[in-house]
This record gives sequence, C-alpha cells and structure tokens, in this order.
Amino acid sequence: MSTSEFDRTYINQNIEAQASFNVGQPTAPGQLTLPQTVNMQDGLSQAEAVSTALFNNAQFQADLMNISIAQADLIDAGQLPNPLLNVIFPTGTDVLKGTLNFSMDVLWQRPNRIKASRLETERTAENLVALGLRLIRDVSLAYIEYTFAQQRAVV
Repeated sequence: MSTSEFDRTYINQNIEAQASFNVGQPTAPGQLTLPQTVNMQDGLSQAEAVSTALFNNAQFQADLMNISIAQADLIDAGQLPNPLLNVIFPTGTDVLKGTLNFSMDVLWQRPNRIKASRLETERTAENLVALGLRLIRDVSLAYIEYTFAQQRAVV
C-alpha cells in the first residue's frame, strides 16, 4: 500500500509555519466551530477572525477533502489488479485448457502510476496550503477594511 506524507497534517503544519494559524479538524457541515483561542466576550480581533474563518469557511473545508481523495488515488495506484482465470472445459477433442490473464503492463506501468499519483498528491497539498494562505490574506484584508470603515463612520 502506498502512502504519502502529504495529508491534512502536512497542510496544517505548513500554514502554521508560514502564518501561525491552524486549519482545525474536520467538522459536520453547517456546524460553527470556534477555535479555543477565540473569546467572543471581548470582541473579535484580527487573529480570531482569521482562525474562525479557517475553521468554518465551507469552501476551504470542502477543498481540504481533496487531499483525502488524492491519498485514495495514491493507494489505488499502488494496488495490483486481480488476475483473471479462464477455464475452458473440454468439448469434443479439445483437452481442458486454462489461462491466467495477468496484465503484464502492470509490472511496467505501476511504478510510473505510483510516482504520478505521489506528485499529484503533493501538488494538491501545496495548492491547499496556498488556498489557506489566500484565505488568511482575504480575511485579514476584510478585517482591516471593516476596522477602517468603523473609524471613518466615527469621523
């Protein structure tokens, strides 16, 4: 079975290393999950807004499921297909014949399929890291615009 280090943990570690935010654990659809660092009693800081968005943005959470699909494709690429055994019963003068159909191209193509699937899993993981960083940027800009709009309203 082929596995890859490019999983949700990898994505979380890279986002945390680059932006100091956590993507959270998968939750049920439509369920609001607040990170432990968020305290709604004292208002919402920029960091709290970003953390809440990473935990609850439906599109980002749906995109994170792509890494599970890529992992499943990698496992599938590493598996050997079942051989097919055909038996021809004797009729007339023919003797009992049997053939074992095992796809020989698997022996040549399997390593390349695994390699391609690993690269696709890595590409998916890196794209998800980029999506997470874009979400952080977008929420930060929206928070700054909101704060600026409040200050303009006071003036």
